[in-house]
Amino acid sequence: MSPPGSTFSKWAIAAHTPSFTQASEGDGIIEFEITLTSASTSAITVDYATFDGTATQPEDYTAASGTVTIPANATRATITITLTDDSFGERDSSGSPDETFLVRLTDPVGAELGVAEGTGVITDDDDLPFAVIASRIDGEQLALRDFVG
Repeated sequence: MSPPGSTFSKWAIAAHTPSFTQASEGDGIIEFEITLTSASTSAITVDYATFDGTATQPEDYTAASGTVTIPANATRATITITLTDDSFGERDSSGSPDETFLVRLTDPVGAELGVAEGTGVITDDDDLPFAVIASRIDGEQLALRDFVG
């Protein structure tokens, strides 16, 4: 329900594409832009919370929840999530260095939800570990093999 005298607006998470934003773990943060379809004459609030996907907290990001406010006559606000910059390479079963988590919007005041969920994509910026194995027979080096772990 809209406050008296306000313009009715809808929420949508938008960054790069409507419900997706990406950062490298070395960036330290990832930002989700919350937008209205049009400005309201009153402040608009909405609650948010993060949820694990293939990225988990606290290993990959810091869990967060709270309320974000879009001021009167504005159309945007930002939710900032802190990323964990570890020092080891990670890949999922398909070999992708990307991990994901969700930011979900709930309980809007002064607007209704449009796109209520956004996906954060964290790109691993570390090299995969590897081992070099040397094979020897009778003191002769035969082969070197790299193994990615």
